[in-house]
Amino acid sequence: MAACPAGPDQANGGAWSTKSALGGSLTITSPGLDGSECKLDAAITLNGPGVNAFVRDNSPATETRYRAQFLVNTDSISSLNSIQSVKLFAATSDTAVNGVSELVRLNLFGNLAGTQKLLGIVTACDGQPSNICSDSVPLAAGTNTVEIDWNKTTGSLKVWINNNVEASPNKTIAANNGAWSGVDYAVLGLSTASAGYRGVALNKAISFDKFDSRRQTFIGF
Repeated sequence: MAACPAGPDQANGGAWSTKSALGGSLTITSPGLDGSECKLDAAITLNGPGVNAFVRDNSPATETRYRAQFLVNTDSISSLNSIQSVKLFAATSDTAVNGVSELVRLNLFGNLAGTQKLLGIVTACDGQPSNICSDSVPLAAGTNTVEIDWNKTTGSLKVWINNNVEASPNKTIAANNGAWSGVDYAVLGLSTASAGYRGVALNKAISFDKFDSRRQTFIGF
């Protein structure tokens, strides 16, 4: 969150339910992004499989609609190509369907030339290859505002990037997601880092701030 935890709360990840730093680091630093008090810096520090640095929110309860927003800054990494990727966020069900439990997954990677950073968007999508649907959207330099709206009733995932207009999301993915029960937890940080990502981004922190989640209303800025 935007408020800066101290003492035991800082060691435990602040308002988050749990944290994991397996071959990675999580550091709360000041100032934050966009004028807030502090931010969360996550970095991969060990070049090996399964490394991670993320916080987890267990407060969702089989949410059939899940909206979330966060700020992210990736400027510490100068360039990424298409095989250099890391997961930044996931909204997940406790019960997998057809081998898929992540209802929303957002990945950071680059284009083929390594000249543009992209946010990869993945959502559970029954009947499609690997039972997922995917798309991507470019990220700007500096701090980006990312917002999602996963909706089981309408069978859709909407994504806004630096966009304050609810009626005009940057991406809308139609997804046959009725087989999944809903969102049970969310993670924010770094995980599922490819070997290529670990090779170029070791010890380089990606910053996160101002996480907010809710059921119904558009968050915006």
